[in-house]
Amino acid sequence: MGALRLPGAHRNVRKRPGKVVIYWQAWRGGPAIGRFEGTTLAEAERAEKAGAHIAVEAYSATRRTTIPKDLVAGLVVAYKSAPDGFLKLAPSTQAQWASWLDIIRERFGTLPVAALKAKGMRREIINWRNLYAATPRTADVGVQVIRRLFSWSVDNELADANPALGIKELYESDRASEIVEPHEMEAILAHANPPVSRWIRMAAATGLRRGDLRQLKWTDLTEVSIELATGKSKGRKRIIVPLLPEARKVLEECREAERERIAKLTAAGRPAVSSLFVMTTHHGKPWSKDGPTGAWIRACAKAEPKIEKHLHDLRGNFATRLMANGLSDEQIADMLGWQTENVLKIRRRYVDRDRIARGIAERLDLTRQNG
Repeated sequence: MGALRLPGAHRNVRKRPGKVVIYWQAWRGGPAIGRFEGTTLAEAERAEKAGAHIAVEAYSATRRTTIPKDLVAGLVVAYKSAPDGFLKLAPSTQAQWASWLDIIRERFGTLPVAALKAKGMRREIINWRNLYAATPRTADVGVQVIRRLFSWSVDNELADANPALGIKELYESDRASEIVEPHEMEAILAHANPPVSRWIRMAAATGLRRGDLRQLKWTDLTEVSIELATGKSKGRKRIIVPLLPEARKVLEECREAERERIAKLTAAGRPAVSSLFVMTTHHGKPWSKDGPTGAWIRACAKAEPKIEKHLHDLRGNFATRLMANGLSDEQIADMLGWQTENVLKIRRRYVDRDRIARGIAERLDLTRQNG
């Protein structure tokens, strides 16, 4: 990716016979604002850097004259370049939402902003959402994006109404009250290599999201807890996770695996540098973004019968551990960023169920002994 950054603009790299061309548009499908070419990508990017001022001027001109602020297209452009809007989102969210903003612009871009408060606008958005009904979760993301766009516009006094507020989601899921049960965990771990096993058990013992566990460094550990800035909040929020015995055990395994890796490299006369990251692959490298999910899916598929659980469900396992250690539902909800009722569902579904089952078994055993 070149050094040029133009919020809301579209960059496209095309390989032609004997050359590479980088095209810039004011927005996806919009007017061209730059064209740079070279015999290689590196050469094209050097041309892009040298001619950046041309693209910037053309880009600025489109923002001044091409997009009226009284159209929804103008709201999209303003939101994409706003520090308190699109630019505030995590990079992973930006990557997902950018294409949706382009879709929204294509569908509603020529609509006057004043029409957002007109009767029937809400139905128009619902009809648009229903075009994606075959993939409910995808449809719900689209609604989430358009709702946020209009909410931001209202907050910034660019629009008077948000017709997307209150539109219900199509996808129904109650995964916040799911956990990976002991027999499922045993079956999954049987098909996981050591790095994958450590990841799974650490996720269950800390409740950390995939992105935060990927970025967890040894410097984030204290004697009693994990303290780190969450990736989901772009570093604005710090969390403190107590180190339970299960987590301490996995951490010691991670240290031992790293010591063994360093020893092997040293014995082979190769450079040996300790990793800054806690969770690493066989090669001592931090996990890729989708690596843990892929490994989890493969392990679940190999289990007999196949296990239909998500990697994210391991956060529920952490909740049950906190319950066993006496934390209240409110404390657990605050730590996991959940609604209290979701914690209560886990307590009723798993913890109280097991406690009742153990109580019945103990009473039956006592009856047999006294019989």
